[in-house]
Amino acid sequence: MNWIGAQISHVEHAITKIATDWCLQRRVKKVYIGDPQGVREQDCGRYHNQRMSQWSFGRLRNLLEYKLKRHGITLKKRRIYVE
Repeated sequence: MNWIGAQISHVEHAITKIATDWCLQRRVKKVYIGDPQGVREQDCGRYHNQRMSQWSFGRLRNLLEYKLKRHGITLKKRRIYVE
């Protein structure tokens, strides 16, 4: 992994730790997270489409789910509806 990949991985872990700590402080038992599939499928121009294809949403969701599960918090995925 190059240094940029290592930095991205570090930020992903830091973000999910902050979210997990926030949930623990507030005694949250269930977290709902949007599924951006409909958003990612839209054609919104070349640059926006490129940013969406590079979005590491799935990795963030998996890290968050793993960290929440360790503390007994469930993560529920919800579909985002786009018109």
